[in-house]
Amino acid sequence: KGTAFPSDEPVWLQCVGVGLHGCLSWSSLLLPLPAKRNFSSPMIWHEARLHTITFSTRHVVATIITLLNLWPQNVFLNAAMKLAVVLAAVFAAKLVTDKLGDKEKRTTNSMPYPAHITEDMQKKIKKFYAHSQFGATVMLMSEEPTLCYTPLLAIQAAPLLMTLVRKGKINAMKYHQGYAFTLWVAPLVWFRLALTCDIAHIASSLNAVVGREVAVHLRLKKLYSTELSWALAVVAQFLLHPLWLQAQRFLLGTYADYFFRGFIILGLLHTLKLNTKLMYPAFVKYTVQSETPVASKES
Repeated sequence: KGTAFPSDEPVWLQCVGVGLHGCLSWSSLLLPLPAKRNFSSPMIWHEARLHTITFSTRHVVATIITLLNLWPQNVFLNAAMKLAVVLAAVFAAKLVTDKLGDKEKRTTNSMPYPAHITEDMQKKIKKFYAHSQFGATVMLMSEEPTLCYTPLLAIQAAPLLMTLVRKGKINAMKYHQGYAFTLWVAPLVWFRLALTCDIAHIASSLNAVVGREVAVHLRLKKLYSTELSWALAVVAQFLLHPLWLQAQRFLLGTYADYFFRGFIILGLLHTLKLNTKLMYPAFVKYTVQSETPVASKES
């Protein structure tokens, strides 16, 4: 049925399996890495590793909470708990950047690109990466364990790909192609679940879609702080939640099912179309014209 957690599998076993993802990220601390970042090629460094640990842990915790059905039933407590999970990761990531990184040359926006990737292409790629990161955050608030879990693929694939670059196994282009592919998985999984999940999860998915659009608008267009953007996005989600339930009762049974699934699918199709428009020129239309990566300029 398109789920990563079959109903006939023991929940404790599922939680252990998800917990191993957290152990994988934390165990990376045993490996030596250079403290300073290499801006000429997308190689793993200390700050990026700690960011990976932070956001991997966020999704491991959210997935286990969802599997154990520990999200509060009270709508206000539910919103507060989800916001706490989101902001805890935000504060931890900022602490890592303050101690080890650069507030201007961030992990994603200063990533090196191959020589044939123009400034315009870089802006589109960065936009795709940013939108995907917002999508990952709202997926952990969906109360659907597969959606909470799916972003781990991209989060943990990025340091693996950067390690392969450091070892000379792949070049900068292969890094970006591999990372982009893992980001594409999330909307495809969501699309599949929209076709098969029960109606009880539809309202949460709709809330997640709304939350993503609100957060993107406030953070990227209005330039609000990360904390305020997500706080307002969560408020918007839970103000709309009763409206979804009223619409469900109004449309009744099968019609509500079709309506809500169709609404989510249209939103996902729009996302896939946007992602294709942003990524096709750089990663599909163009072949690798240069094996020598160059550091991107600040956009």
